[in-house]
Amino acid sequence: MFHLSTTNHLKEFLGAKNPLQKPGIFDKFSLHCLTKSGILTSRTGIAPLFHRKIQTPRKVYLLSYPIHPSALRPVLERGYRITVFIQQQTIRPLTQEKKTRRYKEVGDINIYYIRKGGRSLHVPKGGLHFKNYSSRIGRMKKTRFKMDNIESQIKALLNGKGLESHHNFFCDFTLNDQNEVLGVQPTGPTDFVPVTKKSVTYIVAAVLVNEDNQVLMIQEAKASCSGQWYLPAGRMEPGETIYDAVKREVMEETGIDFEPTTLLMAESAAGSWFRFVLTGNVLGGRLKTPAEADSESLQAKWVSDIKTLQLRSSDILPLIQKGVEYHNNRNEPWHAKTMPTNIAHKKLYMRFIIGVRRRANNRVTVLVSEKDHVHIPVCEINPQRSVHSTIKKYMTEIFGADLPQHRPHGLLSLEYNGAPAGQHDGICLNIFISIRQPVEEVPLIDKYSWKDLNPTLGEELLQRIGKNQCIPLHVIR
Repeated sequence: MFHLSTTNHLKEFLGAKNPLQKPGIFDKFSLHCLTKSGILTSRTGIAPLFHRKIQTPRKVYLLSYPIHPSALRPVLERGYRITVFIQQQTIRPLTQEKKTRRYKEVGDINIYYIRKGGRSLHVPKGGLHFKNYSSRIGRMKKTRFKMDNIESQIKALLNGKGLESHHNFFCDFTLNDQNEVLGVQPTGPTDFVPVTKKSVTYIVAAVLVNEDNQVLMIQEAKASCSGQWYLPAGRMEPGETIYDAVKREVMEETGIDFEPTTLLMAESAAGSWFRFVLTGNVLGGRLKTPAEADSESLQAKWVSDIKTLQLRSSDILPLIQKGVEYHNNRNEPWHAKTMPTNIAHKKLYMRFIIGVRRRANNRVTVLVSEKDHVHIPVCEINPQRSVHSTIKKYMTEIFGADLPQHRPHGLLSLEYNGAPAGQHDGICLNIFISIRQPVEEVPLIDKYSWKDLNPTLGEELLQRIGKNQCIPLHVIR
């Protein structure tokens, strides 16, 4: 795939009037940049020479090669930018006789979508005509730019839901892409697949606060920390949902039956360890006593002053603080009750809801990816690096090395299913990120663009910038 935006680039690319007859830049790069599938990618070949240096909202997407030069020039002269996919059979060595015939046969251009200055130009049935040169619509499936779907997806995420449409799920920044950006040998497999309790660890913890502002605690039975106190918590089992896992852990360790109502916090370490902290309402049960001690815990009790206990670890103090704040300030602005949605994923993902204001009309706009189809950008989590590191690398991929001032505010929702065990042990963290500068000052690289939201939805999104309006994502390392 390569990008052209001026007639000079076109001349430089072609290297000759007929690229199949005389060597030029095309021949030089194509010999070294063919992938296994026989297609030039945006990270190889000629693409880096052009698309990272060109900032223009004018685009023409998905022209399929072979293309007659006389058809490209008038398109470029009209101010369009062109993205071209080159098939391998186009550049196979040909005899002089076949070259001439081939050159005459490739006069048709398959144009699937054209865009200029944010306005769609529909391809008429029968083709387009540039000067005296005509092109016809190819038989391949047209790329559909359903911008209206973006608003419905943003609305769902703001309501704490997930995105169910996985028949067209697309990851923009895979582990393989991340290794290419680094330019070094991969430190881990690019085909990493999370498997619960093997290659990825999921922990659930519950912060339950009663009417007397007491926190439910358990006394550990493990030999390494026997007698010390901790929150009811433990590893998720293969095939479990987060909801089922936290209910099980609380019942096993405390004897209390409770109904989870919301996710309070998510934590991560090294991209392959995650802890989900929830709270909820007590339904019944009976506190475990020392006489009922087992391998799960020695006892459980409601505690007024945590400082009086010998804790197994102080890492639970921020969790307890968040739970107490939530319990005591329910009448103040707080994110809505948000439970993880049971949507299956095979890998570890982050979905980026990136919002920014437009200076011209003060509207809120969000970033969308136009790779494969229009969607909210998705990045694969590197299991060997911190989530913050992966976020920074992907933001650099989108905006370039000179990143705009931005801030991750936390999660709007979280997607996890886990069933069947070993096949869908991935997650998707839906993260809200705001950008301080106006959109006019934020250049984009390659296949990304901005989508203006309707005023009501835009303001609803910006409200999530406020304190406690998103579920905190705490990156330990």
